Amino acid sequence: RVYGTKFSIGADGFSWKFYMNSKTEKGARRAGYSLLSYLKELYSGLDGTVKVKQIGNTHLKKEIPYLSELILPSPPYINNQIPLIQKIMNLAESNNSHDIKVYIFWQFKDHKATSVLRDNTKSILRYDFYYNLRIFIETKPIFRQDVERDEQLAELLGNLDYLTTDIKNINRQCAVLKEADISAKQLLTMADLFNKTISIDTSIYDSDTKSFSKKIKAIDFSIPPNMPLDKAYTVHNENLGIPVKAPKILLGNAYRQGVLTKTKMHLHLHDLIHHVFISGISGVGKSRFIAFLANQIKNQGAHVGILVINLVKPGEERLYNPDIILRKRDSEFRVPYFIPDKDIEVICKEVAAYLVSSLGLKNVVLSITKNVLYNECIKNDLPKQYPEDVFKDVLEWLEKNPYHPKFNTNITRAIENRVISLLSSPFIKNILKLGPVPNWFIEWTKGKNVYIELSNFTEDGKRVITHAVFQMIRTLLPELRTNELKYVIILDEAHEISEKPKYQSNDDDETVTRHYLEIVLKEKRYW
Repeated sequence: RVYGTKFSIGADGFSWKFYMNSKTEKGARRAGYSLLSYLKELYSGLDGTVKVKQIGNTHLKKEIPYLSELILPSPPYINNQIPLIQKIMNLAESNNSHDIKVYIFWQFKDHKATSVLRDNTKSILRYDFYYNLRIFIETKPIFRQDVERDEQLAELLGNLDYLTTDIKNINRQCAVLKEADISAKQLLTMADLFNKTISIDTSIYDSDTKSFSKKIKAIDFSIPPNMPLDKAYTVHNENLGIPVKAPKILLGNAYRQGVLTKTKMHLHLHDLIHHVFISGISGVGKSRFIAFLANQIKNQGAHVGILVINLVKPGEERLYNPDIILRKRDSEFRVPYFIPDKDIEVICKEVAAYLVSSLGLKNVVLSITKNVLYNECIKNDLPKQYPEDVFKDVLEWLEKNPYHPKFNTNITRAIENRVISLLSSPFIKNILKLGPVPNWFIEWTKGKNVYIELSNFTEDGKRVITHAVFQMIRTLLPELRTNELKYVIILDEAHEISEKPKYQSNDDDETVTRHYLEIVLKEKRYW
């Protein structure tokens, strides 16, 4: 059997195709899949598709403007190997606009066994495989108007001549480009490519068909790094291969050496009691994948409550099929900023921490806010109804117990201009005001899907509401000592409130917010 591969280089991009001929469509398809599997074995990370096309009269009568043959001298070569594929890739980079197709045809010819002495008593056989090989270059010049035609033609021919450079054998015979003596029909059917002699004037070959024979190791067919195709990126991982029993969720098809396979990979539902982090560049489909997992979780565990907090992209609720949707203007959208518990001092410290961190205040305000909350709880069992009033009390405390004038002024301005301005918003006031545990939270703990839309809030608003949600969970749902998944929390686009701070200060608002969020996530075993 004769095999062919074609590299297409031009203004439309780059492609690499392998092809063969068969008498029937069924035989062609079978041979195609066999070749693709073999190529995957040879080239780690390679993938492709199999297509079958009938050869018609239109294809056979195709005109080729210029067809040349790259004729290689007989090995052994001075440089041991000819970097053939690398040269073709370099040609693809240097070609500006012309359509160039490089065809390589090969056919197994023979093998030779050589006895190699391994030590004084034993020898081994080394097998050298020989193939018939022919290389053709089809060229269709496409000239630009802004450059002289002769200049472009010289550039094209020079780039083609480049394919012959540094290809010499030990007898100093060189590779040459010669006008091809085959038709377009032979390029497609591969008929009689190796069945007749070749006659050229370089005295490189004998006058028989052995002139096509090449030792397989004489030519480097490895894929160079500048191959202009999508790369198969491999990630270091360890697949234990442990069978997963129901209830299980489908993750998708497995990748092997960077290539997508048809092997389905699953994860046990209750393995999600540990945190799951999904990352990737923008636009690769992280949100849709998360929604895909969430819907599977619901199908496999109807008792599991799923809470989705959407921070960036509006309209994502359609992906999750939620039972309850909470939006900015909804009266049911409540997240009381303070939920009382047995140890009131601990709760005051936790609430003060998330308020201070999410509102971008310095750590020094933390102890003041905690004391203000605690004193109010001692007097009236609960703090003020709105967090805005809490920080008014903090301002009053700073006035009575001032720090250094400059420092005191900076803190006071931050609270007055940013914090109270945010917390006095009617939407924020309605959401954070004190009250009973909201109905949506109760329904979530019973297994309902709840979707919270925060994409149309300011960055500070997103922070304070998200932290208030986590604080409510922290207070009302102590950590479950169980291996069964009960609740799922999905924080889409979490970088909005937890990305690495721009400034290397242990006291800036982003650092404090990120640190507090890490504390909450470490304490809770929800996903």
